[in-house]
Order: sequence, then C-alpha cells, then structure tokens
Amino acid sequence: MISHFVYKYLPLSERFIYNQIRYIKKFKTSVITTDVINDKFPFDEIHSLSSMKFPFNSLETLRFKITGNSNFFENALSDTSLIHAHFGNSSLKILKIAKKRNIPLVTSFYGNDATKYPKTNPGVYKELFSYSKAFLVPSFSLKGDIEKLDCPSDRIKVLRLGVDVNFFRFKKREHKEKARFLSVARFVEKKGLTYLITAFSNLLEDGYDAELVLCGNGPLKGRLASHARNLGIKGKVTFIDNFSSENPRKVVLEEMYKSDVMITPSVTSSDGDKESLNLVNLEAASTGMPVISTFHNGIPEVVENGKTGILVSEKSHSELYEKMKLFMENPKYFMKLGKNGAQKVRKEFTIGKQNKELEKVYNVFAN
Repeated sequence: MISHFVYKYLPLSERFIYNQIRYIKKFKTSVITTDVINDKFPFDEIHSLSSMKFPFNSLETLRFKITGNSNFFENALSDTSLIHAHFGNSSLKILKIAKKRNIPLVTSFYGNDATKYPKTNPGVYKELFSYSKAFLVPSFSLKGDIEKLDCPSDRIKVLRLGVDVNFFRFKKREHKEKARFLSVARFVEKKGLTYLITAFSNLLEDGYDAELVLCGNGPLKGRLASHARNLGIKGKVTFIDNFSSENPRKVVLEEMYKSDVMITPSVTSSDGDKESLNLVNLEAASTGMPVISTFHNGIPEVVENGKTGILVSEKSHSELYEKMKLFMENPKYFMKLGKNGAQKVRKEFTIGKQNKELEKVYNVFAN
C-alpha cells in the first residue's frame, strides 16, 4: 500500500497531486489527510481526521497539529509500505509518525515549500533530509534550490508533472482579426500579471485589436482590476473566476480553445516565492496553444525558447509587449510553436509516462 499524505485534500489548484494518486496502476493506494475540503477529487480510500465524530475530530486534529501524533493516522497506516508526502512542509507533519512506525517516506517538493518557506524557517528540513528515502522535484532548477538547503543530492530525482492529453486535446487554431490573449493563474505576485496588463495596454495604444482574459482568482484581483482601470483598458480585460464554477478545469479548457496565446509572466516575488515550472504552460501546449512565458526557475526546461514557445525576462513589460506585437504581425510563426509544443508534451510530459517513473521510485523503497 502506498499512502499519500496531503495535509488538506485537496485545493482545486493541486490537481497535479490528484493525477499522481489516481493514475498509479501497479500499487494499491490510499490518501491520509486532516480534512477533505471539496468533492472534486473522488477517491475510494481516504482516511480523514475530519471524518471522525465530533468532538474527537477536533481533538485529534489539534493533537496531530501540536504533537505530530495521531492514533487515527497510525491505524490508517497499518498496511502501508511507503508514505508519499506532498510538499516539504507537509512531509514534516507526518515525519514523526513515519519514523515511529518505521515506514519509508518519499517527499515531493513543488515550489514555495523549497523557496519561500525555508527562508522564514532556517534549518527546518534537517531531520526530514536525514530520514526521507527520496525527494521528488518537477524541475532541475528546484533540485538546485533544495540542494542549497543541504538536501542530499543523491536522493533527489527530477520527476516532471504529467499532463492529461486526453483532456487537453490538440485543437488547430485559426487566425482571427481580433487576438485573444489568455493567462490562467492565481492572482498572486509571483504570477507577474501586473506586467502583463501593462504590456497589453501598450499593445492597444499601438492600435492593435485584442483582448486579454485573466482566468483564476486570488488576493490581488482588486489591485489588478484597478491597474487595468487606471490604464483606461478596463473594457478590454476580462476576469473569469473558474474556481467558482462546478467544473473549474472545463472552464480553463474552454478558454484555451477560444484563445490564441497563453501568457504566463512568472516572476520571483518579493518574499522569495517562485514557480517550479508552471504546469499550465504544458496544459496549454497540449492543446496547441503557443506560450509566452519568462526565464523563471524551471520554465525554460519545459518551454523551449523559439521552438515550443517564447521566453522573456522577468518583470519586463516591454519584452512582453514586443512578443505580443510579434504575434499580431506573424501569427503563423506562433501556430508553428503551438504545434511543436503539443508534440513535445505528448513525447515527454504525459501522465502515463511520468507515473511510470513514479512507480519506479515506489518499487525501490516500498517494503
């Protein structure tokens, strides 16, 4: 039995974890979690502290949070041969029980758990780096980040996040007079959306006919809307909250099919938060969308500049503007990039391919 530990199961933005749980074929799997926070990710065997009767659920959750102990979790792990913990800071929470039960532990790092979190908690991973059998990261850039934290290099494996190409199907784009640029993101600093809105405003000033769609939600929505309004382009920028719909992923796919170019202008935030590789780049590419992104962390590992997409410097609205303008003037070039990207995803980044690699890790360490 492989038991996946997710502190809360499961934020809508973390479908990439669900894909690792759902599509494993060679092992029986279960989920252990403190709480099931939505019903979008059904699974047969979920052990949640929140499923206990009141007040025992609250007491056991508090005990686990304070001490790292839980009889409920120990019982749920009785048949487990390996724990796969998702996010480094979550792995810390299950570490005490894994050691007590002598269960091998594999830890996946995804981004801010390797960049932002340890900056405010120096040395926090020392015990985890000693015990965990393997550390999985989606990019070589993130591998370098955890090596700087003194994670043993020989236990780090780069394992890409897989794309469901049967859902994100290829669709040939037809050139339209009015361009439609799309960005799918949480509205937070590291997504770089302020720079995108500024670049888009410059494009409109030059007389090009285009619209910008920002699909997602987050704490900076009001600030982004104000920025568009202050630039006088409020009517040209549309905000779509896909997470308020019954099927957020379907909304994203529909927006991809209606749009010409995906733009993900990722930046390193002021508190050190970074992307890993931004999975939406691969999902967009799978549909045949050309991608404009940045030379940020692991993104150049999956978006090949000039071959499957276009990359610009971080925080450069002028470079973003130039590449958006290039699309307006040479859409056929971008269509070629989109086709190349779709081929690359199907060759290297499918869920099936990546989960076979994950099963190899499980084969080595599961008792």
